[in-house]
This record gives sequence, C-alpha cells and structure tokens, in this order.
Amino acid sequence: MKKILSVTSLLLCIVMLFSLFSCAADGDSAQSESQSDTSAYTDRASETLDKSTDKPKPNSEEKKTDAQTNKPTEKETDPIPGKTKATKALTAKNYTFANMSKTDQSFFKFIGRVKPSSDGLIFDNSCATLEFQGFMTGEVSLNVTAKSGGYGFAYFTVYLDGVRLSERFHVKGNNQKITIANFSGNYFHTVKIVKQTEFKWALSTIQSLDFKGYLIEAPAEKEYYIEFLGDSLTTAYGNIGKPGDTPDDSPKFQDGTKSYAYLFAESVDADYSMISRSAAGLSQCWSNSPIIDYYKAFSKDRSSEAFDTKTARKPDLIVLHLGANDYNVGGSNKTNFVTRGKELINYFRSSYGTDIPIIWAYDPNEGFPEKVAEIMNSFGGESKGYYTLSLGWSERGAGGHPSANEHAKHATKLAELVKQKNLLK
Repeated sequence: MKKILSVTSLLLCIVMLFSLFSCAADGDSAQSESQSDTSAYTDRASETLDKSTDKPKPNSEEKKTDAQTNKPTEKETDPIPGKTKATKALTAKNYTFANMSKTDQSFFKFIGRVKPSSDGLIFDNSCATLEFQGFMTGEVSLNVTAKSGGYGFAYFTVYLDGVRLSERFHVKGNNQKITIANFSGNYFHTVKIVKQTEFKWALSTIQSLDFKGYLIEAPAEKEYYIEFLGDSLTTAYGNIGKPGDTPDDSPKFQDGTKSYAYLFAESVDADYSMISRSAAGLSQCWSNSPIIDYYKAFSKDRSSEAFDTKTARKPDLIVLHLGANDYNVGGSNKTNFVTRGKELINYFRSSYGTDIPIIWAYDPNEGFPEKVAEIMNSFGGESKGYYTLSLGWSERGAGGHPSANEHAKHATKLAELVKQKNLLK
C-alpha cells in the first residue's frame, strides 16, 4: 500500500512539474505577442509623427476647420468674371484720382507712367493703362480730360472681363464723361482702359470713376516689366489708316494697342512702359527735344517733373527703336548719332545696372543700321546682352508708316529674338 502511495505521489509530482513548465512556456508566448503588438503600435505612431513634420502639400490649406463646430470650411477661391456673385450689397461708389490716398490707390493698377497727381490721374503716354476689378452693376463711367498737344483729343480702348470692346472711346476737352460698361446682375468683373493716342496729340487726365458696387485689391504686377523707347514706329503712327488718308497724322489713324510694342508685351504677359513720340530721335530730329529728354521727365510736355529711376520699377528688358528721324534730318550726322547712342545706353546702365538686356530695333532703309551695330558692339554686343533687330516693312498705313499688320509681324520678330536668346529669364 505504501509503495502504491509513493508511486502515486511521484506521479503527482511529475504532473505538477510538467504543468509548471507548460505555464512558463505559455507565459513566454503571451509576452512575445504583447511585445509584437506594442512594437507595431510604436511603428505606426512614429510613422504618424514623421508625417506630421512633413512640409504641407500645395492643397493642404484648401479646407480649414472651424474651431467651434469642427466642420471644414472651404477656402475662398478667386472670383470668376461674370459668374461669381457679390457677397455684400452694391452701393454707389466714386473714386477721385486727384491727390488720391494710398489706400484708394491699392484698388488700381497703373501701367506705364501713370500716377495720381493734383490734377487727377496722369494718363499721357502711348498705352498708358488703368486696371481695376470688383463687383459692379449698372453703368461704369469715367470723367476724362484730353487737351493740348497737336489735336487735343484722344482715343481709348476698353477691355471688360478680358474681352476687348470694338468701340473706340473718344475724348476731347475738359472733364468729359464716358460710359465704358453697363453690367447687369451683381457679379465680379475686370476692367482695363488703355490709351491709344500718343502724348504728342493729347495729354490726358482721368478725374474720377463712378459705379455701383465695390472693388477688391488691384491685379498683381506681371512677372516681367519691359520699357520701350522710340519714335513714330513705336507709337504706331498711322497704323490703322491707309495711304492717302488726310490728315495722315490725326489721332484717328493711330492705335497704340495695335503697335508692335503693345502686342509683344501682351504676348509675353508682361507689364510695360512706352516713352515714344512721333518725330523723336537721338539728336537730330523733328521733335523739339531728343528722346532722352522725354525719358528723363515723367511727362515732359506736361511739366518739368523728373522721372526717378531710383524708385521706379527696374525693367527686365529695354527695347529701343530709333534712328529714322536722325537719318532724315539735317545731313545725317553719323558721328553725332553714335555719340548720342552711347550716351543713351550709358544712361540706362548707370540707372539700372549692366545686367538688363537691351534690343535696338531699326529701319534697315533709313535707320543707320551699321551705326546701330557699332554702338551695341562697343558695349560688348550679344555676349554682354546688347542686341540689334532689323524691322522693315512693305504694307503701309497712313503717312507712309507701317500698317497694323506690319506691327503684328514686328511683334512676332521681336518675340522670336527674345525667345531665341532667352532674354526674359
């Protein structure tokens, strides 16, 4: 009996020992699973942390969260002309440009030598431009003065929501009202007014703007800014007339928005300034003063106020179109032409630096082509950013000058050179 009890006890001990080993093994297995789960959680947390420190994607701010409701709110998108409705009531609004405040100026984009003065908005040069945008309804009108100069009247082109109107707006005399738009509904619209007529024929001033609605911040500056300096071949003298039209120098036969300069600037989506006058030249010319005098003044025929190159926007490209008038006046003094040409280039270099490319376009038949090349080569030629471009023509408008079609061809030639030489970087 004792033997049986001993054997039984031994067996029980063996069973107990076996159970202890099994429990230990099960415990190791459970601990392993627990560690595996924790490791996986830690990896996911690390991944989340890494992602939270990444730079936001471009569209990461398209939706914002309302702190109170925790609901996403859509980011405001750019308004679409003729489609986006106003969110506020549209009330009568008047902007007076004489001595306009900086706050009010922020609603307008001025292109070219355009700025508010004590008289109003100076709007003298070819293709002077005013742009604004906002929510408008009903009539949009401007009060404009056009006087002085050879004829004392001027024409203007208007673009509404990016579309050019076929009507030319004609102004003669003091404070003339012109209605440039008549919108229906309460939608967003863009407006651009461009002067077709050069300052030789009429100095222009915009006194005020009236409409019903409200403006938003002015359109931004374009990436590039180009300055044009020239004579009648840049102002587009006679370009929308035909041979035999009289008087051939009348503003009605001139449209600066169809000049090679304006068309080229539009084609490369650039802002611009045009200091150009029919009959101008470097030294010997039909105008009262050489072209550099017109450049150095903000608006020479208006006042003696200087143009400040130190505070002005620095151009990315300068295009000259000079020589024809020097060639045709007073004995064609080539030596004087070269001297004055170098003075002009040096003036730009001292004003803006030596890194701005300059293109000198010329009439191959009467523009001193060999002397233009001599001037540009004296500064290092193309290797230093000084280029020449021959712009001849066969189709004539009024006064024997290039037609609008020829101006379009010249704009294409200029664009080809700029692209080929990568001048707008």
